[in-house]
Amino acid sequence: MKEIDEICRDKGFQYFLVGFSAMNAYKNHTLKDGPWTLSLAMVQGEAEQLATELIGQKNSKRYVEWVINNPIYSENHFTYGAIDTTSIRLGHEEKLYNHGIHLNVYYIDAYATIEKKMIPEKTKSYRIVRKFFKGVNERNAKEHISGNPVKRIAKSVVYGPASLIGAERIAKKMYDERYKIRGIDTWKDLCKYSEVAINKYVVPVKWIDNCRKYELEEGVSVFLPNETEQYLMSVVGEDWKEKECSHPLKHIISTEKPFEESLRLLKASGVEKEYNQRVDKIQYERAKVKDEYANIESLKQLVFMTKEQVYYERLLSKQKNASDSLIKQVVKSLKKYEEMNLTFRLNEQAEREIDSYLEREGEVELLARLQELRKVDIFAGK
Repeated sequence: MKEIDEICRDKGFQYFLVGFSAMNAYKNHTLKDGPWTLSLAMVQGEAEQLATELIGQKNSKRYVEWVINNPIYSENHFTYGAIDTTSIRLGHEEKLYNHGIHLNVYYIDAYATIEKKMIPEKTKSYRIVRKFFKGVNERNAKEHISGNPVKRIAKSVVYGPASLIGAERIAKKMYDERYKIRGIDTWKDLCKYSEVAINKYVVPVKWIDNCRKYELEEGVSVFLPNETEQYLMSVVGEDWKEKECSHPLKHIISTEKPFEESLRLLKASGVEKEYNQRVDKIQYERAKVKDEYANIESLKQLVFMTKEQVYYERLLSKQKNASDSLIKQVVKSLKKYEEMNLTFRLNEQAEREIDSYLEREGEVELLARLQELRKVDIFAGK
């Protein structure tokens, strides 16, 4: 952290701690006993210059890892760490070339302009490049050489040209596309935006544009968002004052011993198996919560749909022959719910008029789909 801070001061770069790292520094005035991985944020242009500067120092005890030297690495940050140390974290091992104790520098992404215009997260060209990249990156290597022979041949045909281009070049292309869409060059450019995104969390620019300096117990000074408490409430939660600053469930081990040695000791101890069982249980509980949330959302949609059904029933009952404008409104509503595999029933005359309208407009597929969904008879009308 001291090394990063010194370079940033020398080059005039601005950074600030984020997430649980920020909470620990603000609550406890220390970097100790917090999350095992420090996290900070910078605008992407300055972060890239910082990474280049760190690589240029050629420090044999340090490493920098990002998309530029590891095509399967995350696009939204780079890592600066200590060689010959070990930090094993849940779900991250397959992405890394290095496994040392490290900190992460996240990019501050443009999210909304001053005029509140949303900035797209991904363009069409980005999606196309990503699709090809998924076929050639190292995480999918096993799929290419195992499994169904027909699928294997099909993948070779689809991803063969992309493989010739190379994972590194594709990753760099995708990284550059992302920078064009949401990258910010300098700290001064923050004034062009009303909101920014940092590792999927959206915050107002006014919370971070004038960061405060905090002196910590270790003799290190760090920067935090100028509206620190509002930021922590938004990112960590309204109960941030009561929360622990560490992430005990995400880390298996963090030690100054080399990675290979630590891995052997870990497997020999049986801790890995016990840890994985705990993780499986947590993931199962999360999946249950996710399913429950999906069920609640589905129920909400049924309630909204029923309200619209009642509304259109009343309007149609007042007209002997429904106007085309009213039928259009009903069809628009039916289209919306058809995409959710739902529909609502109306009286027979109204449904005949809707079917006739859809035939005239050439909406044959929608008509067939509605007729199929009507057989389910969800919330049938009179």
